[in-house]
Amino acid sequence: MENTISRQILGLLKYGTAVLAGFCAAFFMYQNFYRSKKIHHDSSTNPSANTCDSEHDASGVMRILLDPEFDDEDTDAKTVYVTLKGSRFVIYEANERVPKKELFDEQPLELTFKSRATFNIYQCEVQSLQQHQEKKWHMKYPIVVNIKQNSMVEEIFLGHSTKSLRNQEQLFLFTRSNRDKEAWTKWLIKASSADNFPSSEEVPILAIRAGRPLAEPRPVYIERRTKSVWLNKLVECIFSHDTTKRLIKSMLHKEAEALLREMREQGYFNPMLRVSVDNVNLSSMSVPRVIGVAPRYENEYGLWEEVNVRYSGIVSVTLKIELNMQEIQEADIESFWFDQLQHLAHYPFFKRILENTAVFVVISLDSVRGVLALNIPHPPTDTAWIGFRSNTRISVTGKVYWGTLPVPFFHNIIASMTDYMTQCFYRHFLVPNMVQICLPPFFNQI
Repeated sequence: MENTISRQILGLLKYGTAVLAGFCAAFFMYQNFYRSKKIHHDSSTNPSANTCDSEHDASGVMRILLDPEFDDEDTDAKTVYVTLKGSRFVIYEANERVPKKELFDEQPLELTFKSRATFNIYQCEVQSLQQHQEKKWHMKYPIVVNIKQNSMVEEIFLGHSTKSLRNQEQLFLFTRSNRDKEAWTKWLIKASSADNFPSSEEVPILAIRAGRPLAEPRPVYIERRTKSVWLNKLVECIFSHDTTKRLIKSMLHKEAEALLREMREQGYFNPMLRVSVDNVNLSSMSVPRVIGVAPRYENEYGLWEEVNVRYSGIVSVTLKIELNMQEIQEADIESFWFDQLQHLAHYPFFKRILENTAVFVVISLDSVRGVLALNIPHPPTDTAWIGFRSNTRISVTGKVYWGTLPVPFFHNIIASMTDYMTQCFYRHFLVPNMVQICLPPFFNQI
């Protein structure tokens, strides 16, 4: 699930990085980085277990659903290993199940297979389902491949019997990260637009080591003074503007509310507690600093710019926790203390006291230090991606107030909440999981 502290970092960087992404995009185009059509594959910079060795060759792990009335939580989703060579699209159904989301510290996946289906997807329609433009590449929604008649070349059962794909008109493919959804959509669309079905048969495989611990580049981060100076000036100009602060505050409040909704759905809060976002405080916010720049590089995912960033300041979100009187009055709990509370809740005087009694939990982001990766996909694109590398560290603290009075208790609760939010950040914002940034319409025409 998303988490408030992670969203604070996103809020601090999202607006500034959108402009920075635009500068980088224009700069890269100006230097003709995309002049060559050949993609140089470097597995050490690959953001996931997926690989792509040429313009139309790729492989990776996904989940597949066959029912058009799909549900992201559907337990019928199958783990598949897929390969794409030219317009040959091969789906291996695995005996094992893998987590829906790929994480930065994921161990290699040992997969064995029970079936193999080969398709020629030339002239097959490929589309990416989405809820709205801002979540265009959200992994919750699948890539849909509309299978033409006679597109299936062969189907072989390698082990236990499974449902045949022969009569399927649509394949619903779920990638394991948002970034890979965009990449696979483009790869499949390119493959479907060229009549390039390899004449040689693919060698059948019964098992594969489909994943690996995330390998990250080890570039030398140097203090490239000229570049660091203009980057820091750009960031400073953006973050010092009042409009930027209003946008960040609004964005943080919205994302914090979304976080609380998800926490409620997962049962993190007792239903007898009403939790809401009371305030977002940016008064002690400082400007992130670029302290090192790595040489840019290019792979099948596009261009990568990585900077070593440091943030030291305070951005806080205040949560208001109140008693939910309706839940208290309707709950059926056998407890002497709870019975008395329910009894008092029926008296208007005590009910007003209970309703106006609130605890405030202030969660603060104190510092961030790590490598921020900016990825600009190959054109055409209207999206850039940002994510932190696995050596990123953040500091999150919390305080509890009863009204305006600080409460020197609840240390375990605060520690639990801050640890929980820190781990959520690591799970959702470290490569291969990245944040989508919609570039201004101007760049859609580049």
